[in-house]
Amino acid sequence: PVMLKTWDFGGQQEYYVMHHLFLTNRGIYVVVTRLDAWLRADLEDAEGGEGDRPGEGDDAFAPPLDALTFWLCSIHVHAPDAIVVIVGTHADQVADRQEEVYARVEEEIVRLMERVPGVERQIVVNAEGGLCFFPVDNARGAADPGLQTLRECLDREAAEALASDGAFGQELPLSWVQLRELLEDCAEGSTGD
Repeated sequence: PVMLKTWDFGGQQEYYVMHHLFLTNRGIYVVVTRLDAWLRADLEDAEGGEGDRPGEGDDAFAPPLDALTFWLCSIHVHAPDAIVVIVGTHADQVADRQEEVYARVEEEIVRLMERVPGVERQIVVNAEGGLCFFPVDNARGAADPGLQTLRECLDREAAEALASDGAFGQELPLSWVQLRELLEDCAEGSTGD
């Protein structure tokens, strides 16, 4: 069995300064973007939105291109060998304009990969959907086929990375493992475990 630990970084800008401390090449990063935020007329200007959508002005609707660019570049700079899976949530909110939104997100991801060499090696492609991201329908929960595709992708990527010849398969010095175990013993009970 594989035990995965997940960390949910605060996406607001005031937390950006600390994120790099937690980025490592031995990680699978799930970068999340709200697909409904891509409906805005101007992706780079938070003031340029339509103003009639719920949550407008909320950080969840911060310019999605800015947020996506920040995260992909930050992971690339601090963990250039890490695996990145991009997820587009709230697919149900864009159902009537799905083709337009998916094309817009895809175009921006491809454009970013062209501008920042090496990012294309890190991003896991959604082969089933023919996209550079995994759209999921939050309203359908576990019944969403997009969520099933994402789960299968994460399982596959983790298994491949943890294989002896995979990205995370390298052996660690015994002293590192012992230190980690000691720190985990000291922290037990203090972190909610």
